[in-house]
Amino acid sequence: MSLVELICPRCGKGLAPRQGQVIHACASCGASCEAVAGQGLIPVARQIVRPRIAPRSGVSLVLMPVWCITVHRESLGEVADRMAAEIRVPATGIARMPLLVAAARRLTAAAAPRENWDGVEAIVDPAEIDAETAFAIAESVALRHVTGWPRERDLESVQIPLGGAQLLDWPCAVEGTDLVELVGGLSMPAALGENIGPRDQRAALASSIKGLNLPGKFSPTHASS
Repeated sequence: MSLVELICPRCGKGLAPRQGQVIHACASCGASCEAVAGQGLIPVARQIVRPRIAPRSGVSLVLMPVWCITVHRESLGEVADRMAAEIRVPATGIARMPLLVAAARRLTAAAAPRENWDGVEAIVDPAEIDAETAFAIAESVALRHVTGWPRERDLESVQIPLGGAQLLDWPCAVEGTDLVELVGGLSMPAALGENIGPRDQRAALASSIKGLNLPGKFSPTHASS
């Protein structure tokens, strides 16, 4: 077993490990990295997703790490038009796997098209799931995404054509017992994000959101676990 010194490869500041995290985030410069045996700390690219819905006044804002994995639908034949273009797996909530998988299914099906949110000064949180784990969850979600496909007897032989994993930070508002994502208005149990901190990103994100001229009213779709 080899030990990896937790020093940010970008700025040289020490990283504060948290139980269960796999992707470390530097609170000083915002860089993220993963400890890989024999290779040390490997940088992990992240991109913040642009919100499409304005948060309610006075709520706490957080960025939820989400792995987005491409589905090569062109290889799926007759079900291609019913399969999502990407599977979205929250990279937090590993201790509540059934809740995490249910959220991945709903986030994949319900969230609106996304775009990058450039020029935002925000410190991202660590993540509890690496790309390999996200792929395993994404495959399960993809298999159950289209009702009635595949048949139970064909499950073992079905290959889901998944592509590269991209780690994104999804804007969310903490509203009581709900974690409302600000792209499609999906409302998920706040327990999913309990290990996000939740760091209050209000100061970092509020001014950026104001300049987007976003609609402020929406009807969240409540996710079930």
